[in-house]
Amino acid sequence: MTRVPMQRETGLAVLESSAAALALAAALVWFGSSLVGSFRPDALGRAYWPAVGWPRTDTSGVAALAVLVIALAVSEILRVSRRRTGAPPAGALPVSMSSVGVVATGVAVAGVVAGIALVVYLSVNAVTHPATLALQATHFATWPTEGTLRVLALVVAALGSGWLRYVVIRHPGSWIGS
Repeated sequence: MTRVPMQRETGLAVLESSAAALALAAALVWFGSSLVGSFRPDALGRAYWPAVGWPRTDTSGVAALAVLVIALAVSEILRVSRRRTGAPPAGALPVSMSSVGVVATGVAVAGVVAGIALVVYLSVNAVTHPATLALQATHFATWPTEGTLRVLALVVAALGSGWLRYVVIRHPGSWIGS
């Protein structure tokens, strides 16, 4: 009987760690694409991996950011869920976190990371080529502009940060520390 929970925990640990590794790899691809966008924008249409010939660097960056957000959210949801089932830190009152709270926390972490990354990237763009703030942010759609996306990313990062602070106060040890 004890083998089934152990196998489930091992499977969830593998999924959690794999999602975290995928998020890191996606973050590195996004960061590299962002550097190209900030300092060599004329190269965004070139292949991210020249030996393969596709996809475009800007497409790789957008896809990598989406993978980063999803993989980080999954990893954090699993991590917070795992921590939720453990004992609270010494001296802390146990406050049960709902499944919705666990998911919101994972999404908040991903939102804070993506929001900060976008605000920094678009702020660097504002310095290196300010005219692009009025242009569409991606080649996929005409909206939002880089300037609007920077403000939206700031809002997402602020909301996510506020949620994470709330979780730390109301559910000690469920996300970080006590």
